[in-house]
Amino acid sequence: MNVTEIQEFYSRRTVEKGDDRDDLLLNRGLLFQYLANQRSVCEALRPVAGLRSDSNAAVLDVACGQGARLLHLMELGFPAQMMHGIDIRPSVVEQGRRRLPACTLIVADACNIPYADAAFDLVIGSTIFVRVTKTSIWASIAREMARVTKPGGFLLIVDWRYGGRGYQAMTRRSLRSLFPNCDIVRSVGGALIPPVGRPISRWCPSLYFLIHRWCPPLVGLKANLLCKSFS
Repeated sequence: MNVTEIQEFYSRRTVEKGDDRDDLLLNRGLLFQYLANQRSVCEALRPVAGLRSDSNAAVLDVACGQGARLLHLMELGFPAQMMHGIDIRPSVVEQGRRRLPACTLIVADACNIPYADAAFDLVIGSTIFVRVTKTSIWASIAREMARVTKPGGFLLIVDWRYGGRGYQAMTRRSLRSLFPNCDIVRSVGGALIPPVGRPISRWCPSLYFLIHRWCPPLVGLKANLLCKSFS
């Protein structure tokens, strides 16, 4: 997807879903979806907590947007100096630079990441694949993400496991196919599927995590931690 296609995607999404779709203060249906996603990332990243104290470690967020995921990692104790991000949209990268001046954010295509092989200890992709309809682009992004990850390093793939209406599902089988040289360390459930999770978050928030625990098929998003093999 080029810049124009991505901008059109978000424009259509705003028209279809409304301006407050992703506004935590204005949209009560979002809060517990957000909390579930943040929790899933925390749980998935527990095996890599030691990276926070490694002065030589480096983290890359692919399609970083304005840096929300990088900000979350900093809240978890990852130093800003190890944070890097790329996004194909110049205006979004500029907003991210103003928001996170201590991080390194650059304009770049996820299919052609401008970093050397094995440059990063942790590479992150949050809801990248679900928005891409061409499997060839999926493969290109995955190859680049794996290429810049160190052997023994980690990838965090946060995406939806159900598709439909122009969205592509990131299943466990898809993960194994896209990242054949990586082992799945853990997979943690995040937000419920939106038609269920958003109404519950809005009207019955006390039930949200009970449903999350006892109805696994309704969990739509997964935070998957992968480890790149040395071979």
